[in-house]
Amino acid sequence: MLSGIARIIAGDRELFMNTYESTYIPTGHKHLMDPPCLCNLGMAEVQSGGHLGEADIVRFENNYEFA
Repeated sequence: MLSGIARIIAGDRELFMNTYESTYIPTGHKHLMDPPCLCNLGMAEVQSGGHLGEADIVRFENNYEFA
């Protein structure tokens, strides 16, 4: 996380992350990132492995105005 505070739900765990913290979410795990307040949030997503891309993303919900 570059800046701000975020609530992360990954599988059955929920955590709150602050500036300069990170977490690992294994491939195929359902996850959600949600800012818990109306504050600026800056984050970077890093992919690793043999396949890097977004064509395999499955959206379960999209409560935001972007796809």
